[in-house]
Amino acid sequence: MKIENQVLWIGADAYPLRNVTATRRQVIEADRGGSVKSFVKSVLALFVAMVISVTAGETFSQTLKELAPSVSVLVFLILVVVLVKRLRTPDVHVLGIETPSTAETVIASTDWIKVHALNKQITEAISDPNTEFHVQIENLHIGDKITQHGGHNIGKQAG
Repeated sequence: MKIENQVLWIGADAYPLRNVTATRRQVIEADRGGSVKSFVKSVLALFVAMVISVTAGETFSQTLKELAPSVSVLVFLILVVVLVKRLRTPDVHVLGIETPSTAETVIASTDWIKVHALNKQITEAISDPNTEFHVQIENLHIGDKITQHGGHNIGKQAG
């Protein structure tokens, strides 16, 4: 990303600074509560399955009854690893750059200091025509790219 000759370049996209109407910062928080709920539901389902398999009469073979606790412990450990991974997911700090058209560009990072600094540099460049800078941004895309104008989704690019 760079600003050169009063043009904001984000990759191959160019935005004349005179057309930037607003910048805004937001935080997209990881759904840690949902992760904990999912973990609890999974553990309860695992517990019920283990109790059923251990206490079942002649429905299950003796081998399955003996394996059930070991398999349950393994599955529980996997669930714990998944929970820890989800709980450690960082929040994403977003810098939205708006133009008079319906187009909006978003720059996202897990480092809020970088997003704040970019916001400051862009707003300073809008008011000072002599400002130029160049910043290397690591490109990260999560999920599908949705093209939306107004309230209607007009396309989806699987990512």
